[in-house]
Amino acid sequence: MSSPPPPPPGWNPPPGGPSWPPPDQPHGQQPGTPPPFQPGTTPPPFAAPGTPPPFGLPGPQPPLPPPRRAGAGTTVAILLGGGLVVVLILAAAFVVLLNKEDKTPTERLAAAARSLGTARALTLQGTFGTERISGQVQVTSSGRVTGPVTWQGRRMTLLNTGEELFVKADRSYWAQHLRSTNVNDLPGNGEQWGKLSSDRLTFSFKQHLTPAALAAKMRSVTKATVRSDTETVLRGRAAVKITTLTGTFYVSEDDRLLRVESVVPYFNADVTAHSGSDADAVIGRLRSLVGELKDAWDTTRTSRPQKIEGCKNGNASGCTVRVRLWTSGAGSESTQVSVYVWITETTRTGRRLGECSTTATTTGLESVWAECRVSGAQWSDFYRRTKLRKPAWMQARVVAMAFTPGRLQELQSALDRE
Repeated sequence: MSSPPPPPPGWNPPPGGPSWPPPDQPHGQQPGTPPPFQPGTTPPPFAAPGTPPPFGLPGPQPPLPPPRRAGAGTTVAILLGGGLVVVLILAAAFVVLLNKEDKTPTERLAAAARSLGTARALTLQGTFGTERISGQVQVTSSGRVTGPVTWQGRRMTLLNTGEELFVKADRSYWAQHLRSTNVNDLPGNGEQWGKLSSDRLTFSFKQHLTPAALAAKMRSVTKATVRSDTETVLRGRAAVKITTLTGTFYVSEDDRLLRVESVVPYFNADVTAHSGSDADAVIGRLRSLVGELKDAWDTTRTSRPQKIEGCKNGNASGCTVRVRLWTSGAGSESTQVSVYVWITETTRTGRRLGECSTTATTTGLESVWAECRVSGAQWSDFYRRTKLRKPAWMQARVVAMAFTPGRLQELQSALDRE
């Protein structure tokens, strides 16, 4: 059995005598510590009311004030402020979507059609018709067309007045299309204007590619015929590519038609619209080309010489040659005919002694006489040497011309109304 521990320092015995351990203090428990809980009993409170807390513990604290309730005005301000932010965010998102998808494909095409409807002329760079005419042409609002193209493998200049077709091509081309005469015997060289039958060109620029015709094509697109619309870039400009069952349209962000690709009829071209002074320049170039048609040949009519007479009054100053000619294919209309005469020494292929030219006008199938006088140093030398004792060959070529002076003036006057 162990002896109790010595009393702690400073311990004084209680009145009535020394006693250690103190009475009722269990053995092994330090003085001043509360007795252990007994099972089944309720532990006493930590301390009686008013008793100071044990050493090292904080004293009782005053109760915290209740949380301040937010006023109704503050709550409304918070809700309104938050709602405004949401509204602004939604509005910004709506504006972005509106700017990006502000028009349906049909609405965008209708807007492009309105802007195209004010144009007086178009420049089209592309390929046209089943003939695959390729190049850059300019089309006026009335359907007149001109421009350098490649057609049937040949480079030429095209000019379509709307009713009549003209091309400017080299002599080898006209040798194939002007069968009534030998073009190599005709004066001049290089490219020559000539008229072709209008049915040689099956594609109608007037019907399909005037500003009004293209605008109508765009307006005819319906929602049911639109296959897709996608954003793209064309010729350095942002555009919307609208694909339909009948073709594809490229429209800029400001509703300008940039390109069209048509299935039926076949054509595809970059489009530039002209109005105001810009259109005046286009029509001015067309008027200049129309002026060149005064010497255009006409392959739709055939003029032929019937008889050649000459040198009945020949002398050293010259020889007058008369040619009788007629024209077929003109119906009852009048035709201006270009007459070209030359004389060779002794034989048909001999030395050329000189030439002359004139014009005549035929009506229907009626024949007429035309004459001109050959002169020059070669003829004078021949006459002095031979006194016409040697034969001289009188030869002539005639070709129908596309215009009489009056008809050409009518066409130029019509351009003033473009």
